[in-house]
Formats: sequence, structure tokens, C-alpha cells
Amino acid sequence: MMRLTMAFWVMACAAFTVVAADKDAVWGKKLDGAVASLRALKAEVKPGEAMEFELRVKNVSGDKVRSLTGRGGERMSPCTWKFQFGEWTWEPPGLSYAMVPLKRGETVGVRCLVAPKREELNAEQRRRFLPAKFRHRKTGAELAHLPAGTYRVQGWSYNGRGRAKLWTNPIEIRIQGEKDGR
Repeated sequence: MMRLTMAFWVMACAAFTVVAADKDAVWGKKLDGAVASLRALKAEVKPGEAMEFELRVKNVSGDKVRSLTGRGGERMSPCTWKFQFGEWTWEPPGLSYAMVPLKRGETVGVRCLVAPKREELNAEQRRRFLPAKFRHRKTGAELAHLPAGTYRVQGWSYNGRGRAKLWTNPIEIRIQGEKDGR
């Protein structure tokens, strides 16, 4: 895998949106005036099935906050996020990046697709797919898809100022096993 000097990662996405505040959203720790939230569209998937997540970033400061984006005109981009599944990371290939200001109190969101293989996706998902494998953080071993089990998942992105990471809240994802009979 090619390493880039800027450590940002590409996620395929349907579209970004400016979203209304969500009272029920769970947020990660504040970093430079911003907080991030992660929600799985499905909390339980079959082995090899695509996983879709919704990411939100909110400016909780009294000043402008900058968000990273990878495409012109976007307010938030999935290409600046990567995911940790317990001891595994999912790191798609990177793009170039730009800083975009978020107004005071503004919340932006994007949907991210974490998928091991193009063949297992529907037509709409194939349009926004970029390949990546899961890599074990300690051993460096790579897998096309994660084994059955329950994983603590967090998304993170660099904030654009040095190497500080903006982390989402943790969530749990369950990948069904053969014993589940599904």
C-alpha cells in the first residue's frame, strides 16, 4: 500500500449534507472546537457485507472551525476519515485535501461505505466504492473482511493542524458467525 505524506483516507460516499442538530446524537471528545458522531445504519451484518456509517461533525465553539474535505464544494468529506474495528483499521487510499470553514453551531454529515469487495455491492454502492482491506494494528496482517464477532468501532480524522485526531463516539458492530444460521 502506498504511504502518503498527508495521512488522510478515502471513504466512498453517497453525498454530504448540512444536517439539523440531533438531540439524540452521541458525540466524541471535543478537539479544537469540534465534536464528531458516528452511527451505523445497521448494527449487525453478515461476514463480507458492506457496512454503512453516518458521520457528523459539529462546531461547538464560538468561532469558525475548519473541516477537511476532499472534493470541491463539499462541506465535509468521507475521504478524510478512517475506521478502527477493535484491533483492526480500515484505511482506503488517499486524495488531496482542502480546509473548509464551519460556522458557529453548524453540523455537517456524510455517509461512509466500508466494504471489502466490489462484487458484493448493489449498483448504487458500486458507484461509490473504493477498495481497501482491514489491517491488524499490531501484526500488520490484512483481511478482505473481518471475522465474526462484536467490534468496538470508532471513526477518526486529523483536524488539519498537525497530527491531532478528532475521534467519534464509540459504537458496537456485530458480524454474524456461521453458528447464527443466517
